[in-house]
Amino acid sequence: MTIKELNDDEIIEKLRNWYSRNVIECPLCNKIILSREAIEYKNEDFEGKICKSCLEREENKDDEQSELIELKDDLEKLGYEIDVSEIQKIRNFGVNNKIMVTKEFMRKYFEIIELEGKELKEEIHKWLSENTIWCDRCEIRMINEMFENEEIICKDCKEEENMDETDGRMKRLRKFLESVGIIVTEGEIL
Repeated sequence: MTIKELNDDEIIEKLRNWYSRNVIECPLCNKIILSREAIEYKNEDFEGKICKSCLEREENKDDEQSELIELKDDLEKLGYEIDVSEIQKIRNFGVNNKIMVTKEFMRKYFEIIELEGKELKEEIHKWLSENTIWCDRCEIRMINEMFENEEIICKDCKEEENMDETDGRMKRLRKFLESVGIIVTEGEIL
């Protein structure tokens, strides 16, 4: 039987049957998805089928939570007892992990920790503008010590740049030597 042979009520009934067998609603975001695209998911709060975007969001939450706990551990190694929620608060002010795990920043943060909202934000931003620089190459804000003589490229990027130059020279030298019939290994070049 083709759809042309069905009346409106029969078409609606067939669509309802297909829908009930092939479509589910993601319980986390309420998005309608095909059953075959739903992914089985289980954590301490929920068990069932969810959409792919919710799965990615849940996995990212887990990754972020792990990263926050790792940061907390790093800060404890420096001698600072700080709650994960406080670390997230610092991040929300635009402080990246490399800066956060410096004694200089943490000293300043514990000096101003009693400030509220806007005042705290202003003090953090003031400290960042005085004590950090944006690297033009990696585009990451780093503490001033990571830069030499008013440069705008951090030491890490400089080191990488130097390694790239060395690799390039070695490749050119090897190519030249091969063109004149001499085969050398990387160890021999060094």
